Amino acid sequence: MAAILAPREVAPLLSDEHFSVNGTLVKLCFIGHALMENRSGLIVRGDLTQADGHAERRAALDMLTLTSHGRHG
Repeated sequence: MAAILAPREVAPLLSDEHFSVNGTLVKLCFIGHALMENRSGLIVRGDLTQADGHAERRAALDMLTLTSHGRHG
């Protein structure tokens, strides 16, 4: 990885984006979320959101709120 990031011309290309398995830059656009029941590990709710750095927290709160109010979707 160091050899990939070392060249001076690579520096302007670096950002908060994600790296793929082979070291190339990729942009994460969407992220999937699952809320699991604690005892059996069954998924009780799922969601797909745009990846923006805050999606996991928002999705977790949304799924917990909907589930705690008995609205299964």
